[in-house]
Amino acid sequence: MSVSLGFGVDHLESAMAALQGKGVQFKGGITEDPGVRLAHFADPDGTPLYLAQQVWGGGPEGWN
Repeated sequence: MSVSLGFGVDHLESAMAALQGKGVQFKGGITEDPGVRLAHFADPDGTPLYLAQQVWGGGPEGWN
């Protein structure tokens, strides 16, 4: 069984930059699915975590 915890953010790139400034390394790039943009990382124990930005409008023109 696998568990992943997510944190909702208003602006994905800003949240990623803040965490990267504290040494967090993200796995891969930003994934974009209808309704959400995701960025995956892990805590020091290896627990999978992610940031999620809700997307309105279904595409880049509708991103917050």
